[in-house]
Amino acid sequence: MIGNRITYRTADGVRVPGTWRHAFIRNGAYFLTDLFIYADGLIDCWGLVTLEEFAEKLRRGWVATELPDGARVSAHDLAAWRFSEPRTWLTPELLLAEVRDTIDQLNGRPDSTARCLAAVDAFLADRTEENRTAARAAYLGIPETQRHYALGDMDRKDWPLQVLVTGPGEHLDGAPGEPVTQEEYDDAIAYFEERARWIAERPARVPADGPATLFAPAIHLSRAISARSRTTLARLHCAMTSPPPSRPTASPTPPSPTRTGPCPPRTPTPGPPSGTRTPCTPPGTSQQALPVATGGNRPGPPS
Repeated sequence: MIGNRITYRTADGVRVPGTWRHAFIRNGAYFLTDLFIYADGLIDCWGLVTLEEFAEKLRRGWVATELPDGARVSAHDLAAWRFSEPRTWLTPELLLAEVRDTIDQLNGRPDSTARCLAAVDAFLADRTEENRTAARAAYLGIPETQRHYALGDMDRKDWPLQVLVTGPGEHLDGAPGEPVTQEEYDDAIAYFEERARWIAERPARVPADGPATLFAPAIHLSRAISARSRTTLARLHCAMTSPPPSRPTASPTPPSPTRTGPCPPRTPTPGPPSGTRTPCTPPGTSQQALPVATGGNRPGPPS
């Protein structure tokens, strides 16, 4: 199951989706690393390889599924240790089957579990021994490490599925003991019928970011409003929906005269001699000569 472990790589400008899982690489010592699996069937196990090349690396033990006791192992920049009574549930064949399922999931194709459930639906619709045999073969095609999760039921796990594909009076594959009884078989049939009803009646899953199709619900006012408020709302609606008034077209500005020919020489304006103080003229009055103080006397008003 991919879950939230989503990654990608870019190949020839195309984004290829992928995921990853933990694995051990045997390169002298054992190294705990990430195994990257991509939708185009390439696997990165310290180098991109095809699915057939990956199967060969599993056979040779480069991607390790057997962990010998006392072997040295490390996780890059994290820790180093030695195996002590290690236990593993994977074989090269199981890991290869799980990787094949992951590639199907990345491409939106039915994986081994989905193919088994489709065969079970076909058997429930037409309960012939031929359809049961097909469902049983599809069940055995699920990697053994994933069969418990086929129904998504953590209480009964895959027990109803085993009973259904085996049939009454037959022995479960690899399960010693009594054969499947009629009571167990009837219970499995009832389980799948109830499961089909539950799937048909369950509500559709809504994405976390909202429905796929947008809609604009009508506005409902919980209280009555007065006539004055209705008038105000109507005016506001008209103001929002009416087109904006057209602006008057400004008259064209006459072009400024274009000066032709060379500029005439600029005549400097004569000013007072250097060192002479120019009297200030109040606004609104004409400039006239003011008497200059002599002998320390202050100037009087103009006559």
